[in-house]
Amino acid sequence: MTRTYIAEDTLYVIFETLRRGDTPLGVAEYKDALKILKDGVWIGEDSPKDDISRLKHMLTLLWAKSEEDARRLDELFSRFALLSETEGPDPKPENGRKAGEQEQLSSGEIGLTQFVSGKEEPGDSPANAAHDIRYDFSDIGKPAFHLTPRYPVSRRRMAGSFRRLRRMKREGVSREPDIRETIEQICRYGRFTGPVFAPKRRNQADLLLLVDRHGSMDPFGPLVKSLIEGVQHGGMLRNVLVYYFQNCPQAMLFTSPDLTSPVPVNEAVTEKLENFYALIVSDAGAARGYYQEERIMYTKRFLERLKICRRCAWLNPVPRERWEAATAEAVAGMVPMFPLDRDGLEDIVKAL
Repeated sequence: MTRTYIAEDTLYVIFETLRRGDTPLGVAEYKDALKILKDGVWIGEDSPKDDISRLKHMLTLLWAKSEEDARRLDELFSRFALLSETEGPDPKPENGRKAGEQEQLSSGEIGLTQFVSGKEEPGDSPANAAHDIRYDFSDIGKPAFHLTPRYPVSRRRMAGSFRRLRRMKREGVSREPDIRETIEQICRYGRFTGPVFAPKRRNQADLLLLVDRHGSMDPFGPLVKSLIEGVQHGGMLRNVLVYYFQNCPQAMLFTSPDLTSPVPVNEAVTEKLENFYALIVSDAGAARGYYQEERIMYTKRFLERLKICRRCAWLNPVPRERWEAATAEAVAGMVPMFPLDRDGLEDIVKAL
């Protein structure tokens, strides 16, 4: 019985190329492929080329999530196909080179040796057990680094903080047993006439998000986007209404983060928001350390309009120590303002 092993370097290049092409592959899939290499690919009496075809079939079953992925995997195996194969006794060393030493390859090629192991058959020799395989990696490019952003607060924690923003109220069909009302009914009639049901208590909290965009807020764009997604999809609020502005709200608010689809403030902030909690997300000039009287005036005017909401608070992505002597210091005197960090999120939910 004979087993053969394919070079691990080639497997990684194929894996990395597929992953860069948006094929959904992760560490688990790569480890499974390594296990296949470790266990060996059974070839019986087949040639190494047949063994490579069998490996391609296994990796297609393991990695390909669609017909397009299978086609790309087949193209990669064709690109890294066996270019040359030599069998028989080792050639005599030339110019003092030792037997078995790989010859120098042209630029862009890497020489990989495919070793055969297992029970040695009569007549086998080390020369017959090695096949020199050359692959062309010249068009793969340099290794790419996939950087993962690390925010001061994860999206999961942001969502978890806003789950504590609650205004519970019974709503819907009466399906939940009401123990208190059932006991009162027993006391009222002197006997048990059946359980009393009431609608389930649900969170009726609504949130108005007003987000500053562009300018000095551009560096905080991914963090603020993560906050919005966490509140919308994990905050367990009844309604989340999001508007955007630049620097400070004036005559117009926008429904799109690229500041398109304008809505007049008079139409956006009306009596329909009387049960909403309002949250403004902006650096309030602290990122650049500016102090602008005009910005303070517009902000004060807008905060007066927001008094129609239940409560209002301000979330600042810039640390608290940088608010001093900036517009943010003056705005913090008008509305509760907290930094966008773990403690700030806990405090702002309490304030709301």
